[in-house]
Amino acid sequence: MLIAGASATVDRRDVVPSAILRAGGAIDHFGMPADPGNLLLLGHVGAARVVNLPGCARSAKPNGLDWVLARFAAGVPIRPADVMRMGASGLLKQLGARPPESAWLEPPARDARIAALIQAAGPEAPLAEVEAALAAGLDPVVVLAAADYGAMAEALPPCEVICIDGTDAAAGLDTLPEDVDAALLLPAGCPDISPEAVTELVKAFDPDEGRAIVLPKHGNHWGVVARDLFRRVGKSGLAALAAEKREAVFEVALP
Repeated sequence: MLIAGASATVDRRDVVPSAILRAGGAIDHFGMPADPGNLLLLGHVGAARVVNLPGCARSAKPNGLDWVLARFAAGVPIRPADVMRMGASGLLKQLGARPPESAWLEPPARDARIAALIQAAGPEAPLAEVEAALAAGLDPVVVLAAADYGAMAEALPPCEVICIDGTDAAAGLDTLPEDVDAALLLPAGCPDISPEAVTELVKAFDPDEGRAIVLPKHGNHWGVVARDLFRRVGKSGLAALAAEKREAVFEVALP
């Protein structure tokens, strides 16, 4: 029995492990010293094995859960000591099957290219937001001018920022190059915006791990969105999109 919870299981008293006990079962092991897969929980109810799936169950990349399921499929018993030994290598993020010899000559996969789309709230140029985006390495940085386009374009750093006349987020997203993988949507006037805060959100972006929308933990008015969601966020806005696609949202605790 594979159980996909609505959120991460954080301890043995959480919803799924409590349900296993109430059903007359037992928890065999919780936790795996490897990431992804560290929130794996194994139990049983009668003769049925129960696996509370960690978040990496959504990932196509090899992870700790795959190691467990492969043994289940082969009829190999798994004890807590076996699970603990599986984590001896630590992080599995870059683990994969050995590629063919020709693949060694191929260039490594590029990092995600993330742009910034900043919506100016008035005639003042959003300089703090632009500086944070540039310092975090976002490219390109696009500003939607709410008013006085000419003055705002002149106030922004030359050759580093694209200024667009208008306030339509969908139109701004359409201007981004085709090789942009995601965009940071940033309204002007964000409290405590900084290069460090932007960098933390950008580092957390990973659609393969179920993190296609990355938001600050205490706010859904700005964040990073994957390219395949551009059209939907342009129509409904970031907060509505995050509420609709909760399974794709990852929240970052910012200082």
